[in-house]
Amino acid sequence: MNRHGLSLLVRKNSDLLPKIIVNQVTVKADFDGTEKGSDVKKNKINLTTLFNDMDTVACTERSARDGLLSASNPYLGLKRLEAAYMEKRPHDYEISKNVSLRQIDPAALFSLRQTGTAIFSLSEALFDMDFPGQYFRRIKSIGISIPAVVGPYTGLNCILSLTEHRTRITPMEATASEAYEYKGRDDVRFQTDMISISSIAVSHGTSDSGTYELNFSGERYLPFEGAGCYSKWKLEFPAAHKQFDYNTISNVILHVRYTAVEGGIPMHEAAI
Repeated sequence: MNRHGLSLLVRKNSDLLPKIIVNQVTVKADFDGTEKGSDVKKNKINLTTLFNDMDTVACTERSARDGLLSASNPYLGLKRLEAAYMEKRPHDYEISKNVSLRQIDPAALFSLRQTGTAIFSLSEALFDMDFPGQYFRRIKSIGISIPAVVGPYTGLNCILSLTEHRTRITPMEATASEAYEYKGRDDVRFQTDMISISSIAVSHGTSDSGTYELNFSGERYLPFEGAGCYSKWKLEFPAAHKQFDYNTISNVILHVRYTAVEGGIPMHEAAI
């Protein structure tokens, strides 16, 4: 992996990786490894234990060519950090889910046919129907299929945008008495992270992910990657120039690929 790839690794995992502070003398790492539930400790990374050997990495200023090689030791430290992270990082659940707009929100499908615009939401209950008790559900990729009657060489051109999202970041404790459902913006059990790409241009409408090739091992972020699964979406076709009859749209299917963490027995019981 080159240095560009390492910088992307640190950025993409900023919630897990320590902050590297570089100066002329040392590179120090501050670690704050907090557990998010006694039932799921085995699924989380204890950064304090994992990166003890990364506490201080010597970064001696080299005299060769006026310090040209002074970045070698920080680079070596990042390589060690990457190796330790990949070795100890737990494997989250990787799940695929197909969501039918006709089933979850028929009114939004009717609006799409009439106006070319639909606004709909994916709730936590929708995911708990498949795997109750999971949390930390984050989107890996989104695809969309739009069955409709179109002419030859005609594209299903529309924009899919993510307008709101949140992630449940803590499981429920065995003695917890609070309600399971989301209680609003002040609910500290949920958080919203910034994501790089929050909309895609859909052109063919058959498992369309907004990319030429869906590459999960690439260094760049995928569209919507890192967003919380509990989300609000807007699907919009051109209103001025219709290339086909929107009334022929029979359904909209969202193909959601996401990761999740097991929340333990108390959360499973609360979810059902």
